[in-house]
Amino acid sequence: MLAHLRLSLRILQKNWSTSTLAILVMGIGLALTITMLTQLNGILWSQPTAIVGKDLQVLRLNDLEQGPRSQVAYRLVEAQAVAEEASSFEYLTLSQNWFPGFSNPDGSELAQRVIAARVEPEFFSITGVMPFLGAPFSPEDLSLEAAPKAIISYRMWERHYGRSQSVIGESVILNGNAFTISGIMPEGFHFPSTHDLWLPAQWDQWMGRPWSAQPQVNVMGILATGVDKETAQTEVDGILARFAERHPEIGERRVSSDFQSFNEAFVSEQQNRLLWIMLAFAVMVLTISCANVSNLVMAQTAKRSRELALRTALGADRSALIRQVMTDGFMICFFGVWVGFALAKIGIHLIWRFYEINPFQPYWWHMRIEWPIWLGTAGFMILATIGSSLLPALRASSVDCMHVLKDDSRTSSGLYLGRLANLLTTFQIGLSASLLLTAVVMIMALITLRESRRPFDEDAVLTVHMRTNTSFGYATKVEVDQFARRFKERAETIDGIDLVGTTNSFNVINPPFRVLNIGDQPTEADQQPQRALTHIISPDYLPVLGIQMIEGRNFRDTDVEDGLAVCLVSRSLAERFWPGESALGKQIQSPDPQAVPQRWRGVFSPNDTWMTVIGVVPDLEPEPVLGETPLEGELFIPSTQILDRNQQFVMRGHGDMHRHIPAIEAILRELDPNNSPKTPVQTIGDVVALQQSGFSLLTNIFSVFGGVSLFLAFAGLYSVVNFGANLRTREFGVRMALGAQLRHILGHVIKPVFWQIIPGALLGILTGYLILTQFLQQALRVNELPMGWVSYGVVIGTILAACLLASGIPAFRAAKVDPMVALRED
Repeated sequence: MLAHLRLSLRILQKNWSTSTLAILVMGIGLALTITMLTQLNGILWSQPTAIVGKDLQVLRLNDLEQGPRSQVAYRLVEAQAVAEEASSFEYLTLSQNWFPGFSNPDGSELAQRVIAARVEPEFFSITGVMPFLGAPFSPEDLSLEAAPKAIISYRMWERHYGRSQSVIGESVILNGNAFTISGIMPEGFHFPSTHDLWLPAQWDQWMGRPWSAQPQVNVMGILATGVDKETAQTEVDGILARFAERHPEIGERRVSSDFQSFNEAFVSEQQNRLLWIMLAFAVMVLTISCANVSNLVMAQTAKRSRELALRTALGADRSALIRQVMTDGFMICFFGVWVGFALAKIGIHLIWRFYEINPFQPYWWHMRIEWPIWLGTAGFMILATIGSSLLPALRASSVDCMHVLKDDSRTSSGLYLGRLANLLTTFQIGLSASLLLTAVVMIMALITLRESRRPFDEDAVLTVHMRTNTSFGYATKVEVDQFARRFKERAETIDGIDLVGTTNSFNVINPPFRVLNIGDQPTEADQQPQRALTHIISPDYLPVLGIQMIEGRNFRDTDVEDGLAVCLVSRSLAERFWPGESALGKQIQSPDPQAVPQRWRGVFSPNDTWMTVIGVVPDLEPEPVLGETPLEGELFIPSTQILDRNQQFVMRGHGDMHRHIPAIEAILRELDPNNSPKTPVQTIGDVVALQQSGFSLLTNIFSVFGGVSLFLAFAGLYSVVNFGANLRTREFGVRMALGAQLRHILGHVIKPVFWQIIPGALLGILTGYLILTQFLQQALRVNELPMGWVSYGVVIGTILAACLLASGIPAFRAAKVDPMVALRED
């Protein structure tokens, strides 16, 4: 074995250019595979150290009316019924997420939105992690009469309290209310997700409220010894059925229990699919690398055909030759692994930068190369060695040594340029075409998304979403309107801010919608409700965006609560319901929740008043570009007539709008220092870019797959054509001496290549189409992707151009050789 290794190292050194290319090719394939394995390990296969070795289950409810995996949350009263009656759990605990505004102890900054959890004492028993300073909650802390307490994270203790040991007993201000700090959790603990605060769950405050007014809660539990998941689910389903019988006010609510492991609960089905698809694509690139290295190993072996023949003639058995060629491949893969790890470090860093911008990313997610990755890479290296070297080794060991010694050049050509090399080249072209088609389609989809603009300058409008709920003292519409008016007056004094308006929520990430009744088009009871995106806006909102009325008038300050209920509609909604006639004066109603099917209840704000259409405006939301199911249009309701506690300010100005962000934050701090924005102050363009960042990351990753696969196919084809052209140098010299022109020589080299390219490209495009339609399209949850003739044309043109270049360079070089020099070669 050592002799084989020493010989392989000498061969690598002697053929350093070919060896370097082979190592680089293998390194690139392994780098993508290592990067994707690291992503899967850090997201799908990791878990918090607090629950390692514990079968922690997250209890969810499936809405049977909307199909499998349609999740709905537990209401507090039904979750309490499950906790009281279920015997299948060793521990079962309820919690509720809360997003309060945290005021810095010195009051020097605007309140920050933090992630907190109202928890029961069993919460800490599940994790087995207790405060390293202070004490956990006791059952007495759950009483409404108990003084409000809070346990803070190590991160919050370090950032805001300077790791002071005397912090226990001090106050933390949340939403303007003081909570006594009773403990500090160990460093790195943010369970269950990214939480920095834990408060005692005082459930009694919701006692006696109807089911629909109960808060939504999270339910987690550890199964008792000997109890399987199916048994526990059957028990919980029975408890839910009995609960529904005792509470007829719930109505028809067809749900079933669904248990998920803790990891599954934090990774959506969409994320799961995409991660596995990306790993599959990385393995496809690694397969291309193996095919490429196999060709290079065969080329290197072919050059040694006389040496191998002599060794056979001197008594070397076939297994020794196989071991030697396999050792050559192993050395290439071994060095390729280290190149792959170096390149993977760069890829891991770039991908992790995307995850870091997500404030709700679970704290245990990571992208580190750990021991499972090392084991997985070792396995891939072994498979790559076998895949890239076994066939060349078998082929080299089966050559007749007498034929080799008689005519080395012809045998070398037959050893390398046979059907196997051609098949491997066609295979590379096919896989490259599949990956390239995916990359092109994703790039075109991203371009389409980015070109789908709204009818105003997104970078000229700042936005910030403020909380104006009762916990901040905004109990009435008058108080909410006063806050908005004070902010508007102050913001419009800033040099560079021209106009300020409000909306309930800018429809970028989670657009609110309403179910509609159309006055002259009654909806049947069994018909799917008609829906529209809903904007609750101030009279200044449309002028801020620079939107001109198509028909009718805008809202006015005189459109008050006790006046005529009015609304505006978008062009598409007007054309949908009143084609060929004016929408002015038409009637629209958003009915009571009980008037619509069960599956739509609770997803819109009720307003059973008939509203009169007084104006038509352009569509603010762009048309769906990836085949998403469109809504009926957009509905605009005046904020002067309805109370909505979601206050999203929009501010139009001139120049670089980002320079006004500190001044806007200062105004918010002065108006209400305890009120934290739900979103940062940013331009609408920034909001849209953040929304598209996930799709942009996927596009970049698939583009790397496509580009790398094209490069590998180029390198593989070049090596095949270059080797063949070198072997035919004498032949080309004879042809040119007999009068052959340059184009004839080029044709002899290039023409056979296209018989390998065309079937491989067509098969690859078909495979890519199936991958896009059957896997990626479903994983992205879109109805269509831009897979028109433009996409196919770009792929075919790119592959033909790359293959023409890969075969044309060695062909042109061969054709330019001096015939006299070629004829003198041995």
